[in-house]
Amino acid sequence: MLSFEFRNADRATLRFRLAEWQTGDGIGFQPLADWDATWDRQRHTPRRVKAFRWSQFPAVQEFEAGDWIMGMAVLPRRPSGKFSRPLP
Repeated sequence: MLSFEFRNADRATLRFRLAEWQTGDGIGFQPLADWDATWDRQRHTPRRVKAFRWSQFPAVQEFEAGDWIMGMAVLPRRPSGKFSRPLP
């Protein structure tokens, strides 16, 4: 699981779809809907499921200039390369 921030530092509206993002190895993020079977099988409480869903990065989002969000997303396996972030 990764925790990250997305920020629109531009003036134009940005729209993203998490399903279109992937690592350099071609690994995409696991869709939130894929977790439903896991919740049922493991019999998690509705409260835990709700907390997990609220912490996840949204699947689709639109950002105006200055908008930002933080969240988590799950990769189905560990990428072979390293992650880096741009300097402020």
